[in-house]
Amino acid sequence: TAGQNVRLRVEVRDASLRNAMGRASSDLTMLTTDSTKLSNSDLVFANRLPSQGAITGRWNTIGLVPRGDLVLAQRDTFSLYWESYGLKPDADGRLKYEIRLIVTLEEIDRGTNGVRRFLGGISDVVGLSTEGDEQLGLRFERNEPLGGRDRVPELVTLGLGSAPAGRYHLELIVTDRNSKQVTRTQRQFHIRGP
Repeated sequence: TAGQNVRLRVEVRDASLRNAMGRASSDLTMLTTDSTKLSNSDLVFANRLPSQGAITGRWNTIGLVPRGDLVLAQRDTFSLYWESYGLKPDADGRLKYEIRLIVTLEEIDRGTNGVRRFLGGISDVVGLSTEGDEQLGLRFERNEPLGGRDRVPELVTLGLGSAPAGRYHLELIVTDRNSKQVTRTQRQFHIRGP
């Protein structure tokens, strides 16, 4: 039921390995079907495969392979997919909205080298590290017809270049220019070291 808190549990078994199994659980709130409220689906981190089909549409029709581990290699390129619900068309039936993506480095992974960890700790104390700084900010606007859709899919491909290994926070902000509503979605991911 929409708006209800539920616990989701997933179990995975690997048939190729004897007794190999993984379990995970998470609490979540079911999305409301209130079409007057702007909301986003969850952010899907994915690899994009060359696709002969449509360049827009649901994630499974545009050649996306979800990355469930949310761990990227340095200089990796990845795609983000989400759907926005409740965008309001203007009198001409057009959607006008802004998308902002903000990636922030939360914690640098300095590995197990004692000297690097010590020097990194000193640079944190004196304010020389980049932890907490916005590493990437991306903003763009859309102006398109709503058509017969009840959701608007979005796909963005990013590369963080030589960003350091560590834990990152990604925030997606969608602002509907017609209704003045704003919605935010957040995810954490990691970049592993060499």
